Amino acid sequence: MSNAMPSFPLCSQCGFSHPEIPQGQKCSLAKTPMSQEEKNIESEVGTLVLQMKNIIMSKISQKGIKDTKKLVSFSIVEFTKLLETYKE
Repeated sequence: MSNAMPSFPLCSQCGFSHPEIPQGQKCSLAKTPMSQEEKNIESEVGTLVLQMKNIIMSKISQKGIKDTKKLVSFSIVEFTKLLETYKE
C-alpha cells in the first residue's frame, strides 16, 4: 500500500494543482477579470492595509498588547461597523 499523495495536473484557469474541473465549468480559484476601476480600488485598499499594518504594529508595541488574536477580532468588528456607517 502506497502512502503517496495523489498527483493532479495544473489547472489552466488558476494555475494550481487540484482535481480536474468538469468541462465547461469555471474553477473557483480562478481570478475574475476586473475593470480598471476595480483594479484601482483594489490597489487603494492594498495601500490602506499596508499603512494600517504599520500603525497596528506600532500600537501593539507601544501598548504591550499580548493577545493579538483578540485584537484582530476586535478590529474586524469595529472596522466593519465603521464601513457600515460610512457616508460620502
